[in-house]
Amino acid sequence: MEIRYYLIFLLITIVIGCKEKEKQTKIKSESYYYIIRYKDTDRIDYGHKIYEYSGDTIKVEASRYNVKGEKISNPGEDGVYLKSYNKLYALRGKESSPILGDIIFDTSTKNSCSEYFHPFYHQIENCFQGLTEEKNYKFNSSQQATDGFDWEIVLDTNFSLIEKVSTSPLEGLKSETRSIKSKIPDKVLKNARQ
Repeated sequence: MEIRYYLIFLLITIVIGCKEKEKQTKIKSESYYYIIRYKDTDRIDYGHKIYEYSGDTIKVEASRYNVKGEKISNPGEDGVYLKSYNKLYALRGKESSPILGDIIFDTSTKNSCSEYFHPFYHQIENCFQGLTEEKNYKFNSSQQATDGFDWEIVLDTNFSLIEKVSTSPLEGLKSETRSIKSKIPDKVLKNARQ
């Protein structure tokens, strides 16, 4: 009789353990569309970002499209990150065995800054400015170069982009702003991964 209770207990433990493991590895996915505007022109492009959240890891897949729905160059916006407390770290190397990289964003204290090397923009400094009225994170971001660009960036609490506005006269980009799906052309929606 004792072995029967032991087997029932063991079976319950295994089922509960499997359910807990399933909760930890469950991937939550969020998809957002963006309207990208440029300075000194009427040109508009569109962005599509997919954020996949698995535990403390965030994977970003980004695409850009012109008004005709054709995919255009989008250097350096994809990435895999580790969210730890109030910091977001870059993960480098192979996805199966990543290496912890630099701190990308640090929201622990107002005016705290973090510097990191971006493969396309090179040396970047992000400074936390505090929370917006909607309780989103606001950063000033600077490319540390003689022809560097400056941006104001707003992220939601999951570290996904809400808005990026250029404050540099040197850059052609004016803004990248999250938009509702109904404001995105059908040609773009058709080609973007859902």
